Amino acid sequence: MKVKLSVFERFIISAMLPNEGKYHELKHLRETKEALAMSADEYKQFEPLVTNNTEGKLNAKWDVVNEVIHEKEIDFNEWLFNIIYDELRNLEKNGKLPMEKMTLYEKFVRGTGHDKQDEPDK
Repeated sequence: MKVKLSVFERFIISAMLPNEGKYHELKHLRETKEALAMSADEYKQFEPLVTNNTEGKLNAKWDVVNEVIHEKEIDFNEWLFNIIYDELRNLEKNGKLPMEKMTLYEKFVRGTGHDKQDEPDK
């Protein structure tokens, strides 16, 4: 399935993907991570700065002006798409969906027509 993603969304998706699996899965994983990575032109345009925070996690900052205009279409195989779908759906179901993953939820879950819980519980 093809999904258009901003630089920020690609960064988040890359962090969500596994780093292990079966050989044929890893081949798809590597290709997808390469597609998700910023291009040389994007590095020049957005000037990313990646640092470690005090908790040992990576922080990334870049110039986000016009970022959405530069969305890139990424083709996910069924295995990777389902990993992303399941994680986002479970986060939402448990009330743990963070704001930074909201647009990904809209694209991977709501955009597929599989999400039946469009309205909050009343």
